[in-house]
Amino acid sequence: LSTCWSFLWTQRCHHQRRDNQHFVFFQGGFCWCIEHSVLGSISVVNVTSSATVNGQYKVGGFVAPMEGQTGPATLSFDNCVSKATANGRMNVAGFVGSVYNNRQVNVSFINCEQDGTTSGSTNAGSFVGGLSSNEGMSVNITKCVNSGKVQGDSTAAGFVGLVSLNKNTGMTIADSVNKGNVIGSSSVGGLIGGFRANIKTEITLLNCTNNGELTGTTEFSGGLVGYVGFDSETESAKLVIQNCANKGAISVLGGSICGMLCVEPSKA
Repeated sequence: LSTCWSFLWTQRCHHQRRDNQHFVFFQGGFCWCIEHSVLGSISVVNVTSSATVNGQYKVGGFVAPMEGQTGPATLSFDNCVSKATANGRMNVAGFVGSVYNNRQVNVSFINCEQDGTTSGSTNAGSFVGGLSSNEGMSVNITKCVNSGKVQGDSTAAGFVGLVSLNKNTGMTIADSVNKGNVIGSSSVGGLIGGFRANIKTEITLLNCTNNGELTGTTEFSGGLVGYVGFDSETESAKLVIQNCANKGAISVLGGSICGMLCVEPSKA
């Protein structure tokens, strides 16, 4: 944590406040942002965040955005707990709101728990809100639990809201459980909300279970992944699911409802 705080003071973490509305464009419970710098290595160990964070586009219980890093670099959370209340419009999470436009960076969560409340209009997840436009990146979530409620409009999930526009990137969620209820309109998932428009990117779900109740109001709600879509014929993404289960109830007022994952019908 001391590394995280000292790091904060050296960064160009620009935020804007509208005093009459009392919100910031991005906000983090411990670090406002990790942005456009030489990151090196940050380890957050045995830390609990009970912050209440309200922002607009990038909001996290620990870190708001992690953006523009060029590695090799590492950001790791070990035995950490988020009891944070995170509220925003886009890229909202109990741990890291947005992971965007990074190169050769590793992010890991080991033995961590989210037990707060996450609410965002788009891209809401307990661990990461939005993972997008990264290259050569690795994200690992191992032996983690979400017990908190996640509520969003589009792309809401128990672990990661949206994975999109990444290249040569890998993400693994292993030996982890979602116990929290997820409510949204479309792309609602127990583990991942949406997975789309990626190139040479692979997601592996290994020994994971969704026990939370999923509620969608329009379309695409899946026990593990809410929506898998393809925007072009050049995409070369891969999704591997091994020894995983959905035990949570799923309800949708309209559109597609899927026990494990929903794939875009035109590309299935």
